[in-house]
Amino acid sequence: MKKIYILSFAVLGATFGYSQTLMSENFDSYANGDMLSVVGASNGWGEWSGGSGTAESCTVQSAISKSAPNSGNTSGSNDGLWTWTDVTSGIVVLNMSVYANAGGGAYIGLGDSGMTDQPHTINVYSDTMIIFVDYANQALAGATGLSGDQWYDLTLVMDIDNSTSEFFINGQSTGTTACGFGGAGVGFGGIDFWGTNYDVFAGTQAPGNLNFDDLSVSLTTADVSALSLDQVRVYPNPASDVLNFMIGSGAVNVSIVSLDGKVVSTTPVNGQEFSVNVSDLTAGAYVYTVELESGIIVRNSFIKK
Repeated sequence: MKKIYILSFAVLGATFGYSQTLMSENFDSYANGDMLSVVGASNGWGEWSGGSGTAESCTVQSAISKSAPNSGNTSGSNDGLWTWTDVTSGIVVLNMSVYANAGGGAYIGLGDSGMTDQPHTINVYSDTMIIFVDYANQALAGATGLSGDQWYDLTLVMDIDNSTSEFFINGQSTGTTACGFGGAGVGFGGIDFWGTNYDVFAGTQAPGNLNFDDLSVSLTTADVSALSLDQVRVYPNPASDVLNFMIGSGAVNVSIVSLDGKVVSTTPVNGQEFSVNVSDLTAGAYVYTVELESGIIVRNSFIKK
């Protein structure tokens, strides 16, 4: 169900751990012009009205791709779905790349597998702005200006257990808000790619056009330390060269983990104050995990400039 509210800002924090991929799609096994509701049906692709091979289906395009040779596309009357079994607990990391077509735009609704509700949406307004909206709590979580005709990497980290969602654009956090999933039995089970430049502020629906690529949905465990995070100081954040730690208990090692769950580095440490070199990391969002002498693991996110 597509809906409109008056919006206000909310900012919270997010923590998350290692991930296991539940769903992924890069469109590279299909051919240009294929209807996703037909060729991708076995990987969860369908249509809003429940049909297959109709004008609602999103399609495959080879003219534009983030990872060659293909990407997905939604435009005009396309209203395609990508669904899986509802996730009702844990921490979900959604990754995708979108191409901001000049004069285009689209509505990306995040909901349960039956699309009875869409607690979160990502709206791409042509080549002018991307916004992340938490509809369930009527809050605008983040927005950024765009430059036309280029790819943007989007990451959404939804901590269903602790009711927070954090949205990243090209590795930069736009802010954290309440997570609309988990409450009232709503699980995260699907994405609605609607080829409409839907203005959530005015309610207008102009024709849209959006390419998307390299989709993945990963589930992590909410293994957060019993040690309160206010006892851990990590600075600077964002960091360019060195990430400094001041922690209220002795530490054994610290690991840096990418958002897809890959351990980038592990550094042995000793004591309550230490530093980790992050100068070789590619710019973007990462997780640090600190193993304490007690065996407790502390995890949180940081940005590499």
